[in-house]
Amino acid sequence: MAAKSSISDIDAQIEKLRARRRSLIVKSAERFARAATKSGSKKWPRDFAKARRRGWITQLLRRVDQQLAGLERRRRFLMTADRKKEARLKFRLGGIVVRAGLTMADRAFLLGGFIELARVTPGSAEHRRLRDIGEEAFKAPALDGGSPGTGETAEWH
Repeated sequence: MAAKSSISDIDAQIEKLRARRRSLIVKSAERFARAATKSGSKKWPRDFAKARRRGWITQLLRRVDQQLAGLERRRRFLMTADRKKEARLKFRLGGIVVRAGLTMADRAFLLGGFIELARVTPGSAEHRRLRDIGEEAFKAPALDGGSPGTGETAEWH
């Protein structure tokens, strides 16, 4: 397994292992059925479920199960890390909205403003001008008068 796998890579590996596991179980059941037929046992489905399988197929099944468990743990870890990263990004962006004093602004207004900002070419004079304004705003106290992160404004009191 690669050191930095994506969730889709892990999902593909999990599907391959599940298919391998199914084929091993089928192979084990077929071998058991042949052995039961040779011995004359007529209740092989129940016997197969109760049988203590000790052969090489069982060892392969255990190994596949261990690999599956490891991949599923890795997938859960990556999903949790992605959720945490996304949450941190949202908190950062929300803090910027609070810092700009736009906590009570309409969502459509904010989205329109962000879309308009996305159209500004990086490195252009407009981009530099807006960046300078933002740097000055970060040095100054919050515009809305409330403490950042609490969402309280003078209008609410």
